[in-house]
Amino acid sequence: MKKRINRRKEFYQSRLQQSFPFRDTLINYIVKNPSSPKLYQKLIKTCKYFFAANPILVVKNFKLEIQDDDECNEIEIDAECWGEPNINTISTFLLKIFKCHAKKCVFDYLGDVSIKDFLFLTPKCKVISLCCFTVIDDDGSTVTLEKIVEVLPRIKAFYYYFYAVDASKIVSTGTVEKLLQVPHISKICKFFLDDVPESFDIERFFAYIKVRY
Repeated sequence: MKKRINRRKEFYQSRLQQSFPFRDTLINYIVKNPSSPKLYQKLIKTCKYFFAANPILVVKNFKLEIQDDDECNEIEIDAECWGEPNINTISTFLLKIFKCHAKKCVFDYLGDVSIKDFLFLTPKCKVISLCCFTVIDDDGSTVTLEKIVEVLPRIKAFYYYFYAVDASKIVSTGTVEKLLQVPHISKICKFFLDDVPESFDIERFFAYIKVRY
């Protein structure tokens, strides 16, 4: 029987004590605060110490599925997503992510997510899809559609499926007017809403599209 090699153990046993010609505080700052995935990958290629001191996996395509009874909670993230190993649940997923530079985010059947966590995952997002998904503000209220769009300044394609959510808290009769005041609304190439409530002023929205496009 072939003996299984413990690569992790082998890695840590083979690393050597380092003596850098700089203060420990400076080295520690560099290790704990890499400015980009590319820089971090260069650091860990130069010396095992940097990975051992701050183990981060730079992931280009990431998909997390959590089976909960009959439901499947899912997050798909494309592009650069910094994270540490051993991600098992949504809560630990958020705790383990160091930085998220995802260009595409798909949030399906996740229920409620805080505005803080939402902003953490989407700072560079250009394509986003939300389904059975609600963003909760710091005061416990539901974040409205126009505010969600407003906090996504890089967005180019926006999809929202209002399934299994209280859409009346997300969309109101004044949503369209507020939405059209968002500075980057004209830069969105695709804007898709499914099962949208009647309170959404579709005529006003179409009037804007005719003039703008």
